[in-house]
Amino acid sequence: MSTRSPPHKRRRQVETCINCRSSRKQCDKGHPCRNCLENNRRCLYAKEFPYSDMSRDEQAAILERLLYETRGKFEVLKNYVEQNAVQDWQSQVVLANTKRNLVRNIRLEADMHHHMRRYTASWLINVSVPGQPEWRVQDKVFKGLFGRNGRILNLMGILPQETIPPVPKMLADTEYLSIDLVRAMVSTEEVEMMIALYNDCYSFSALPDFISPHFDQNGEYDLLLSSVLCLMFTHCVNLHAMKVDNHEIISHAFYYHTKQLRDARVANGIDIMSLHATFNIMLYEAENGYLQQCAMSRQQMAIIIDMLHAHYGNMSVWQQNLLRHLFWAIFTADAGSHNMQMQEHVLCAPYMHVHKQRPSEQCLQMVEKLKEEYIYFRCRLAENIRLIWKGCYNTNAPSIDGAQVKALEDEMWGLYHELPKWITSECHLEDISLETCSGYECFRDEPNKHSRKHPVCHRSLVEVWMRRLRYHFLVEWHGAWLFLYQVFLPKPGDVIQLPFIRCLEHGKLMVDVMERWSEDPDFFDCYCYPSLRTLLVASHVHRYLLGSEIPEVRQKGYQLLHQLFTIVRNSNIYHMYKDTSFILGMKAAFSAVPREYIYADPGQIFDISTAAANSNEADIHRFSAAAS
Repeated sequence: MSTRSPPHKRRRQVETCINCRSSRKQCDKGHPCRNCLENNRRCLYAKEFPYSDMSRDEQAAILERLLYETRGKFEVLKNYVEQNAVQDWQSQVVLANTKRNLVRNIRLEADMHHHMRRYTASWLINVSVPGQPEWRVQDKVFKGLFGRNGRILNLMGILPQETIPPVPKMLADTEYLSIDLVRAMVSTEEVEMMIALYNDCYSFSALPDFISPHFDQNGEYDLLLSSVLCLMFTHCVNLHAMKVDNHEIISHAFYYHTKQLRDARVANGIDIMSLHATFNIMLYEAENGYLQQCAMSRQQMAIIIDMLHAHYGNMSVWQQNLLRHLFWAIFTADAGSHNMQMQEHVLCAPYMHVHKQRPSEQCLQMVEKLKEEYIYFRCRLAENIRLIWKGCYNTNAPSIDGAQVKALEDEMWGLYHELPKWITSECHLEDISLETCSGYECFRDEPNKHSRKHPVCHRSLVEVWMRRLRYHFLVEWHGAWLFLYQVFLPKPGDVIQLPFIRCLEHGKLMVDVMERWSEDPDFFDCYCYPSLRTLLVASHVHRYLLGSEIPEVRQKGYQLLHQLFTIVRNSNIYHMYKDTSFILGMKAAFSAVPREYIYADPGQIFDISTAAANSNEADIHRFSAAAS
């Protein structure tokens, strides 16, 4: 039996010319027809619209291009007539009829295009869940080229400067204060709390009970403990709003003591502990605005990383695992502060493959399972960000192949679908019992159930890490989508384009996740905030929406920027950046919007001047490299 598909049925073409149809006369279907020949008219036949099998956004894009081409042809014809001074009445009649037909066609095409733009905008601003209803795009969209936006490329070059304090800070000399006196100022309870907070907040930096006295035989305990206290005494004040007396003096003393121990250790040979201490020193310098010292620490880390990479094969298994953890920690911190300074040859080494960070199946406690999952998914996301940076930003080509963009998009969705279902579900975390979820059945009768609580919120560490995976990771995931598509954004006003759709979609979903996160006050300040790159990119995308020609998009951009600013202002990071261009740029965007401008809810009007007047916090200039 033949399996030949039935022939494609052609649609019936309209066989009457335009003039006969408009005058309601019988057309003999000639070329030209008799009526047009007798009346000395140009005989034109209307053809069927050839793009009916395409999607609406593609049809609208084609119509817009035809609209501009028609306008251009009309201007050429008009200039020709004016230059040649056509005087005969027949040419004038032909010109008038042509102009009338062109104007009518332009008006019809413009109305259709305007309707498509308004329909797309009103549909998009109601997105509530990633993928449902996600904007479905045919694969043919990715067969073209994605043009890069030069203005956004220049913006990404100066993006780190938006969080630099107006006046760079310098470290004060504490030689008059001995380290023994500083240690006497710190109680045993404070040391234990700082170590616990370090293990909870800086998840890559510590294995279970990593900092313990059994390292004392080679001096590692003093080095690591000093670097941890140097970092945490300011970190807990900056990002956890904890009150610690004389925290700056104590941090400075431990900082200089750590550098002395580190330099003495490096003089005898470079090892993992010296890199670990340098990493903690760099985080302390970056978070507190010591930019010159931070740059020097990064250079020292680059040298140490190269030497340890060369001797990786001679290390023990425990040292190799620790070094891989530490390398990934350094890279994710770099990706968070949008520097991308991790060496390429190290990241592409076989031992750095991201699947080596996959969670172990022999976890004894649920906390360790959640922590290892968080580390694994953060590594996957950091690797995707590296590929986005390398393929879309770090290139000289004016445009990117659509197939490459599609591959990056597939990687992002592959990561999302690999997440445990409880992370992406809409259920409240209080209603989720992990013991009944897939992959956690082994903890139903957990023999070694943890008892330690978070030192700030005093909640169970299982609850803390669940919120970290649900809120912190999803915000970073949506931020990676903005990072991918913002470089292809068109001029403000165009809406029927994929980059605009993706940025509007994920910009809204990211702010929604942050808002649900901030509504949980017991946990909002208990762990690190999204990376600065994510917050900065989101603020620029929302300001981009304010330049749209469509009122619905402008309203949505105003609402999203208002939500983002409100969340940042209610957090501790607002006090660290309120005098930098990061916060001042959002305030300037609000000032440029008319005071009577409101968004979707007519009962809510945001007055930025009132918000600024109510802010009487002390001036604190900070620069933070958000740690994972």
